[in-house]
Amino acid sequence: MNAGHHSGKAVRHSLYAVLLVAACVVLMLVAKSVMDFSRSGPQIAEEIERSYLGYAIYALARLGAWAFVITALMATTGVFVYHCLVAVFHWRYRWLLALGAAGLAVGLLTFARFAHVLLYWPGGIMASFNYRPSRLYPLWEMLTPGRVATLEWAVALLFLAPAVLALIVCVRRKAWSAAGWVVGLAALPMVAAVWLAEAEPRPAVQGAAIDAAARPNILMIGSDTLRADRLGVNGAARPLTPR
Repeated sequence: MNAGHHSGKAVRHSLYAVLLVAACVVLMLVAKSVMDFSRSGPQIAEEIERSYLGYAIYALARLGAWAFVITALMATTGVFVYHCLVAVFHWRYRWLLALGAAGLAVGLLTFARFAHVLLYWPGGIMASFNYRPSRLYPLWEMLTPGRVATLEWAVALLFLAPAVLALIVCVRRKAWSAAGWVVGLAALPMVAAVWLAEAEPRPAVQGAAIDAAARPNILMIGSDTLRADRLGVNGAARPLTPR
């Protein structure tokens, strides 16, 4: 009874740690979004801003709610790993360590996903990046498909290894209910990862039978922030773009 009481207390405290980490992350994201808000182009009339202010608040609240849910799920993996290690090594449960494990899990999972997106879809980051892109060059130059895959497998191993060890300990102690919880909690993120995983598209080879010299040599440049009257071809004074 006493052990069950302490176990239930540890679970509650771990839940508090998860919620606290998720709340802190969301508050930082919302505060940064409000402080770093910027816009380009002509100024919006005040009556339009007032008309859409309610929807803007709703949209920000909705994004914050989803960010809270996703962050809480990531933090839960860290707390789960910590509980597994406590069971394996007979450590005394400490709330601060559970809090640190939750924050560390959020950081590791976020970094692994950020590296993946930076390698395969850098435009998705640049589209909303408010800082100099050159700050990401050192990391981007180090990334390769093999290194990103190794990083993701390493993060997965950090989660699975303690779970497997805890499962072995529970089976040896014949703690079947605890073993069931370990299996269930370990399976959830694995199923989610498999379900959400998308195979990286392979480059399509088109017109392989056509001689390379016969193909047109065309370079297309697109810009959505370039005024038409600043082009030399449209009569601008500076002859920078005559064609």
